[in-house]
Amino acid sequence: MVNNQLISVFGNYPIDKISKGMIKEWVDERLKEVSPIRMQKLLGILKAIFEIAIDYEHIKVNPCERIKLPKHQPIRTMAPFSQEEVKLLLNNTEGFFLNYLAIAFMTGMRPGEILALKIDDIDLENKIINVDKRVKKGTVDTPKTKNSIRKVPIIDDLIPYL
Repeated sequence: MVNNQLISVFGNYPIDKISKGMIKEWVDERLKEVSPIRMQKLLGILKAIFEIAIDYEHIKVNPCERIKLPKHQPIRTMAPFSQEEVKLLLNNTEGFFLNYLAIAFMTGMRPGEILALKIDDIDLENKIINVDKRVKKGTVDTPKTKNSIRKVPIIDDLIPYL
């Protein structure tokens, strides 16, 4: 992180010439590509470097102090498959993977939830899939969150794949 993210930006400046304004501009630019959490980690490293410079009396004030990051800033918009792309994928896939893709596209279930499905979880009579487990690191486990336990409706187009 230091070599790729920090030295490439600040490495040509003497430490006492790096201003809070320079850091703010860098933060604003990086936030277009990375999440605020990632930016917080980078700022933490930079702040620690400046603290060392303070200890060695190269600077008196840490320019990273009190730089605020947004709580949430979307990085990119979702680009789901179009209906034509879904049909193309389903028409050119077979076997287990075809069923997996159909369930994923038509329910929005997470990959681990789909892999954990058992016959008993599928109620064709009431057109419901009971989601109450997932596969995590090769082991069947409880869902990611309490709200992940749910009943997913089965649309008519999904029935042949089940």
